[in-house]
Amino acid sequence: MVHLRHAAARLKQKANGSRVLRAGFLASLVRGTGLLITFGLQLLLARLIGDATHYGLYAWGQNLLFLLGAVFAIGIPLASSRLIAVHHARGDQATASRVAWHSTGWLLLTCALGVAGVTALVLAMPAERFVDFPRALILLAVFAAPLVAFTTLLQAHARAKGRLLLAFGPTQVLRPLFTALIAGVVVLWVGFQFGAMEAMLALAGSLLLVLLLQCVLVARSGRRHEPLPVNEPLAEEGNYAPSQLMHNALPLFATRCATLTMQYSSTLLLGILGGPAIAASFFVADRLARLGAIPGTVVAAVVQPWLASAYAERQHEKLQAVVTEASHVSLWPTLLGCVLLYLAAPFLVGLFGADYQGALEVLGILLLGYVAGASLGPSQQMLVMSGHQRVLMHIMTLSALVHVLALILLIPDFGATGAAAATLLSTTLARSLCLVIVRRRLGLQPSALVHLAQRLRNKEPLS
Repeated sequence: MVHLRHAAARLKQKANGSRVLRAGFLASLVRGTGLLITFGLQLLLARLIGDATHYGLYAWGQNLLFLLGAVFAIGIPLASSRLIAVHHARGDQATASRVAWHSTGWLLLTCALGVAGVTALVLAMPAERFVDFPRALILLAVFAAPLVAFTTLLQAHARAKGRLLLAFGPTQVLRPLFTALIAGVVVLWVGFQFGAMEAMLALAGSLLLVLLLQCVLVARSGRRHEPLPVNEPLAEEGNYAPSQLMHNALPLFATRCATLTMQYSSTLLLGILGGPAIAASFFVADRLARLGAIPGTVVAAVVQPWLASAYAERQHEKLQAVVTEASHVSLWPTLLGCVLLYLAAPFLVGLFGADYQGALEVLGILLLGYVAGASLGPSQQMLVMSGHQRVLMHIMTLSALVHVLALILLIPDFGATGAAAATLLSTTLARSLCLVIVRRRLGLQPSALVHLAQRLRNKEPLS
């Protein structure tokens, strides 16, 4: 009993002193609340639309919207967050602000070019190509995509400065609430029949409201924070200058394209090869699986600024400590959450209706992929924050090619289950290759399981 009390006291002391645990808990609370609201929103939209085929059209259009928004951003949000994190940690708010303005200007340019180019392509295509997926739905996704790009940019800047509520609150919690509010007003007040196009308009409206709110909050936050004294110059100052933004962003853009291919191509290809109804089942399973991925997603986002600043200052021991802690805080809650979610899956999927029962097997495979990824640690974030963007680009490009090839081979025979298996294969491949590179090039051990095995082998205490 005495030993148990001592162990509990040590655990409590460690938790109180853990930045990753404290920040991760706060961000997980916001992220978890947002995903629960998003789940409720998808359930509401499925009921309002009332038909699995039309709901599948909305799911397809939503995936296209977020895919284009991320492509138009060409890696600028993540690249600028790395630079801002380093300068903010050193107290150099003037340079951090210059990076923010540089990134905003570049994003305006890339979004304008992206909208013009994709719109011209869609309008030039023959009308028979838009029998299953209406041209108007695609054009709405194109014109709303810059809203995704700019909300992501402001989220990345807030996260780089450790302002977690400002980073996650508007995009994760308020956006689905705004979408549900707009949908409710359209159906209950106006009395308008709800379909895929109306759901997409509600989504675009919520993105616009979130962007306006983010701009107001950023302006108010900037006035409240006084500049801090700047630390000693970095050993490699030029690598973190605002002028290096696009140099860092372009490899990240290629990486981002590969990641987006793995994230969105399953639903998009299912819609094309299997039809909107099958895409809807995968979409429901994917949204449910993301509840189990909350710890890993949040921890990866929280530790990014700490990884960047510790690597820039050449603090190897601190870097390993953050990586180790992040790996443990990510893995065990992910494992527990995925098990509980799988047990509750029949009830949760049943809320959508009988047309979505095929999502159960898909959900199990997707949850397995999240557990496997969490067991390998935050290797991908470590490569980005240490400036190894080109290595990561090659890894993610290879994984994306494997993913698309697996989709093409598996979807015709296995449908949504095949798409889930392709996702498990490609994501595990990417995480494994990242882990190998982090161990060899950076001398870090990012995996919680390997870390535990080493301590047991060396007969070290686990506390």
